[in-house]
Amino acid sequence: MHLNSLAIRTLLKMSIRITLIILLVVVGSYYHLKMNIETQTKQTLASYITEREARERIVFEEAQQNHEILKNEFLRLYHIYLYDATTEKRFWSLTEKFPDGLIRNKMKSFDGKSTPGIFIGKNTVINRKLMAKILASYETSLRMGPAYHARFQDTYFTFPQNAIVLYWPEEPLWVQKATSSLFIPQEEYASVSQPAQNPSRSTKWTGLFFDKVSKIWMVTGSTPVYSKDEFLGSVHHDVLVTELIQRTLNNNLKGAKNYILRRDGRLIAHPNHLEKIEENNGLFSVELSNDPILTSQFKTIQAMSLGSVASDTNDNYLAVAEIPGPGWYVVAEYPKAIIKKAAAENVGFLFGAGLFSLLLELFVLFFVLRREVSKPLLSLIRETKEITQGNYKISVQNISPRKNEIGILASSFNEMIRALNQRDIMIARHNENLEGLIEERTKELDNQKTINIQASKLSSLGEMASGIAHEVNTPLGTSKLLTSQAQTNIKDPMPDLDALEQTLGQIDNTVDRIHKTVKGLKTFARNATEDPLEKCEVQALIEDTIVLCQERCKLHGIALKVFAPTLPVFISCRPTQLCQVLLNLISNAHDAVENCAEKWIEIHVIEETLKLQIKVIDSGAGVPVELKEKVFNPFFTTKGAGKGTGLGLSISHGIIKSLSGVLKISDDSPNSCFVIELPKPKDKAA
Repeated sequence: MHLNSLAIRTLLKMSIRITLIILLVVVGSYYHLKMNIETQTKQTLASYITEREARERIVFEEAQQNHEILKNEFLRLYHIYLYDATTEKRFWSLTEKFPDGLIRNKMKSFDGKSTPGIFIGKNTVINRKLMAKILASYETSLRMGPAYHARFQDTYFTFPQNAIVLYWPEEPLWVQKATSSLFIPQEEYASVSQPAQNPSRSTKWTGLFFDKVSKIWMVTGSTPVYSKDEFLGSVHHDVLVTELIQRTLNNNLKGAKNYILRRDGRLIAHPNHLEKIEENNGLFSVELSNDPILTSQFKTIQAMSLGSVASDTNDNYLAVAEIPGPGWYVVAEYPKAIIKKAAAENVGFLFGAGLFSLLLELFVLFFVLRREVSKPLLSLIRETKEITQGNYKISVQNISPRKNEIGILASSFNEMIRALNQRDIMIARHNENLEGLIEERTKELDNQKTINIQASKLSSLGEMASGIAHEVNTPLGTSKLLTSQAQTNIKDPMPDLDALEQTLGQIDNTVDRIHKTVKGLKTFARNATEDPLEKCEVQALIEDTIVLCQERCKLHGIALKVFAPTLPVFISCRPTQLCQVLLNLISNAHDAVENCAEKWIEIHVIEETLKLQIKVIDSGAGVPVELKEKVFNPFFTTKGAGKGTGLGLSISHGIIKSLSGVLKISDDSPNSCFVIELPKPKDKAA
């Protein structure tokens, strides 16, 4: 790069000051402060999460201690009632069987607030062991439940015989509301402590759940009760988690976010997924959240040591501690962006000083650039506007005496003007030649289109030639024979006038038959692309077309039938073109069924309110699915060599489209079925 370069001269004046003031002072100070704040933040997070875990674990530890006391008292009473002669009488003095088949407290002696509730499921076998369990748990809950109620929501026992004894003053009618559909051993608060799921016989905690009877969110601590190796049941405390969740979500470090999840990834509380947790009745996991950030953090948490702080992959710090009872991870998420923001705020003063210095330099730079850059560029802009208005005869004068970028740009600008002028001259000449070429090519395409249509017609006529010849020769032979008979009759001295009149009538009919055939050929063979649209009777057009192909069908034993409405049906079209389309479809149908065991072709005319359908159906097996999109392509044919041009369906498709109609293959027919749909004329007076 030349030393006289504008960029070089500008950078030499400004780069030293900007680099020293901005980079060394501001950036250096920012990173230094940022590192100090990061260290302090990690220490704060570690202390915070440890204190949070210590506070939340207390209630769970108390529950386990209570369970040991409740369990021992229950076992003591159980062994007494197991052998007490008054056990059965006392049991039935407390309970009764209700109409729904459930056993509950007798309503006369039960208020649900001062005494525990009893629930025994329908069809449960009542034996001495169960009676002893119910009475032992009833007395234990009655004595100790009120003392524990100040700290825990309720105290209760569950048994594998689908029975529960519950002390819950806030829900005195819980056992009355519970229905026969409740099967306690399958509920999570009962199942977590059963032998199959808890071989260690330790206290287990459920996940967050919604009690179906009380309509309250809670978590349950369950401790199994064994008599030697016999599993008797479980003792439980329910802990309302509303306050715990609120503390977790609201009592956090400024800018941080707290949440709780289990070791298995089941979410207990999360500010972004509270609704999903409620919708899923507490059974909502990290995996179900489809939250990539949460999923990534869960993997990081599983690899962390408890009470430590680590970075996740989303530019956050994570502090994790575990509440050992339920196995919950208490997580504090602290965005690193807060640290960056704090560091940026702390270096604000230094940045302001640097900014002031920079403004001084920019002020100086303004005068330099105005002289070295602005004035030359303004001159260049004026000339550019002249060019945008089509004036290529101008040139840029020397706007900079030095050999820098602007001087080089001015020279290049003049070269560009000359090149543009030459280009416009060449484009104008080329456009003149191009218009002639386009017009000539358009005429060639129109001529080729006409040739293709006529070739398709001739191909169809060639395929039907023998039938048409027979259609003409047979009436001619008949006419000759009838003429000979008439001549013989006239020579008779007493001619039979009635017979002569009948003979002449037959000759007239045969001449009409020849006339129809010739008329159809003339109509079919002429070029009708420029004909105006006419209002034509559809039945008549079909009859004129059949004349050209019915003899060919007869020769090959193909039955050709027409099904049309009795009253005339009119359509707006070019008769010659529509006849060509019908003849092409009938000819294709003939070739398709020529070698079939069952040979027939049917033409159906279906009149609807706004459109008319003409269906050409043959006894063939139909068009294969893989060919349906190809049959209307030019030069595509399934016929053997020497048969057809492959233009028939393509031309027919174009003709029907020019008549604002549709030519398609029906998907509803088991046979080959081509459908012509045309709009009906707006004037229905005919």
